[in-house]
Amino acid sequence: METDRSRPRTIDKSGNAYVLDCVRAAIQRCLCRYDIKDVEEALTSMGRQLPRASIYHAMNRLVREREILVAERGRGGRATIYKKPGT
Repeated sequence: METDRSRPRTIDKSGNAYVLDCVRAAIQRCLCRYDIKDVEEALTSMGRQLPRASIYHAMNRLVREREILVAERGRGGRATIYKKPGT
């Protein structure tokens, strides 16, 4: 029996790149220290609506690639604070 999880996923490279490019552009508009809500607001001001999960995954990828850094880990209801390298 084939389910959604057993089928191989096809990854749309252009869609993934679009989300990363949008998040990078939004981060450029943020101050030195920012959280996911700030990035969401910047995206909205740019006229782009992305699901928070997509923003979260893009930001995690940018952290892994060291394009952005974690300034303070979030705990409980507090969001993780990120910063730009060199700040």
